[in-house]
Amino acid sequence: LTTLTPADFHKTLGPKVQGLNNLLSTVNPKALKLLITFGSLIARTGLRGEADYALANEWLANLVEKFQQAQPSCRCLNLEWSIWSGVGMGERLGRVDVLLREGITPISPDIGISILRQLVAQPLPVTSVVITGRFGEAPTLRMEHPEFPFLRFLEQPRIYYPGIELVVDADLSVGTDPYLNDHVYEGERIFPAVMGLEAMAQVVTALAGPLKFICFEDVQFNRPVVVPANDSLKIRIAALVRSHNYVDVVIRTEQTAFQVDHFRATYSISHNSTLKPQNDIQKSIRLLAEVGNREQGTGNSGQELTQSDAARSWGFPRGLQGADAGSAHSPSPGATASRTLSEKYFCKRSIVQQQNPLSSLFGSPNSTTECVISLNPDQDLYGGILFHSGRFRRLRGYHKLRAKECIAELLPEQGSLWFSPYLPADFLLGDPAARDAAIHALQACIPHVTLLPAGVKQILINPGLFEQARYIHAQERSQFQNTFIYDLEILSEDGKVLERWKGLCLKVIGSVNTQQTWAAPLLGPYLERQIHELIPGADIAVVVDKDTSIERKVKRDRTIQHILSNGNGRSTSPHPALLTHRPDGKPEVITDATGIHQDKSVSVGYSGELMLAVAGATLIGCDVEPVVCRTLELWQDLLSAERFSLAQLLVHEAGQDLDTAATCIWTACECLKKAGVIVTAPLVLNSSAPEGWILLNTGSLMIATCVVSVQDIQEKLVLSVLTHKEVKNVD
Repeated sequence: LTTLTPADFHKTLGPKVQGLNNLLSTVNPKALKLLITFGSLIARTGLRGEADYALANEWLANLVEKFQQAQPSCRCLNLEWSIWSGVGMGERLGRVDVLLREGITPISPDIGISILRQLVAQPLPVTSVVITGRFGEAPTLRMEHPEFPFLRFLEQPRIYYPGIELVVDADLSVGTDPYLNDHVYEGERIFPAVMGLEAMAQVVTALAGPLKFICFEDVQFNRPVVVPANDSLKIRIAALVRSHNYVDVVIRTEQTAFQVDHFRATYSISHNSTLKPQNDIQKSIRLLAEVGNREQGTGNSGQELTQSDAARSWGFPRGLQGADAGSAHSPSPGATASRTLSEKYFCKRSIVQQQNPLSSLFGSPNSTTECVISLNPDQDLYGGILFHSGRFRRLRGYHKLRAKECIAELLPEQGSLWFSPYLPADFLLGDPAARDAAIHALQACIPHVTLLPAGVKQILINPGLFEQARYIHAQERSQFQNTFIYDLEILSEDGKVLERWKGLCLKVIGSVNTQQTWAAPLLGPYLERQIHELIPGADIAVVVDKDTSIERKVKRDRTIQHILSNGNGRSTSPHPALLTHRPDGKPEVITDATGIHQDKSVSVGYSGELMLAVAGATLIGCDVEPVVCRTLELWQDLLSAERFSLAQLLVHEAGQDLDTAATCIWTACECLKKAGVIVTAPLVLNSSAPEGWILLNTGSLMIATCVVSVQDIQEKLVLSVLTHKEVKNVD
């Protein structure tokens, strides 16, 4: 100020103040419809060496406000711009870099022009509007800083512009975030994607206010956040309001110098949706709860089936009525019997003799033989294909498990401590372990590879109800190479949709040893996927069952119901499917009406208690046999000379021993027989794969064969499936 003279002030005031006065004096103010002036943020903040410029812009703003009061029919706007990049006075004077170092970010020309158009197009309650990037810690312009919610990830606010931008830091370590020790992949503690969503929701809430309904769009998990075992890691969560309806939010870390978006999403502020269940899921699950709460059914003895009996029958805390189909003598249709749980929250056998409330999820609405999949997540998934431990182990079991669809059930939350005692414990999005389980439940559909989430098209959450999460229903939408796209819903016990993920993208990050000892239910999805890869166009569904608690007929009928349901969770027929056999032994699927399923063929094979079932729209066959050591002479007797030569070829081409190779040929012949093909049809070797798969063919019929080890079965098993290969029309 001491260096400024009155002449300096008048020189600066001239273009702004005198220039506006001169302009207004030459026009008829009554006819003027729009007046726009360009002021400066410096009028409010001041700037060293720019006192005259600050005064000129303040007087300009006052003139525009007075003219608006005098001429209410004229729309007046005084736009107080911050510094621009590439153009303008700041660029000409070379001040952009200097101001950047002081925390003042310039406005790009594209954004500036866009904002100008928006402001001209809409009425405003004031005449002066500030348009600025960050303007640092100006001592003359203080922003109001309300108290943020007491939440874990709002630890260290760095930058805050109310309603516009919020940047906070948080330090992660195994001390402050003990859940990291339960989320370890290949020795590295991975910050869970679901916890990243929680962190982003907390920052958006602090910036935009409480979230009644949560909608994330275009979620990206670009790079894992790895937390050191013996040190802390600083993450930075930044949220920026892009428009009235959308907030962009990212998570960066000091690992990458805060220069990489590890997680990124857009939050839709205005989204207001009602989550309605698809298909008949809500009805089915609500019936499950209702039946569990009432007494119904009487057996031959006249005794009523109590709630506790029903609960034991299904293996639920509150369950359904059941019939002891696994007993030596099956009861009459009206009979009931109780069952016991093999574990607190796991039941290997659960048969419904009458209407099954989950039936529309599994198959036809009148299905009589449905059950919980005999897969124990603690024994068969966690510690194997799932790396999760501790509080993240929330899968109770599966009600349906196919290559492209699953229905899983969650265990209740056990009251785990997620953060250190001195940190806030509340979650905005509800239980993160249940949400994580909803994602990793899909791993059982693709059991031969390891998957991690890479992004989601849209996530809709009703946060007030998420603690009631009980079921997960997921369906695959598409697959391209190592990328799988799923839609999933998280439902309450009575069937309310609590959360919906559209377009969940899962990417393969590693492979699983397929020579491992398999849990039988996982073999179905594995076989189905591998056959689709080996035989393009193959239209088949595969289920493998080894439930030893029920008799073979019940297991067979139950599996047929399961395998004949289509991708929407419903049977292809309105009537329950039953399996019969023709006089020649070939199975046929019929309904309780009068017709035969014309769109599905089935084939079933057994080895002891293990059953392999295949369904498809074309000619199919399947077989399973244990690999048994036999003499060379015996194999020559069992196989024809031509078939034995083929077995010897497998020994050399695929590196198999003779017993394994001969068993592969034997099962292939059985597939031909079950498909109604001449057993002596020429059979040739098509290809062999390192994973132990053999592909044989006779004409357009392909037979895929693999050798596996299965839990509780001493011998290795050979499983073979016959189907048509895709035939392209040539004009």
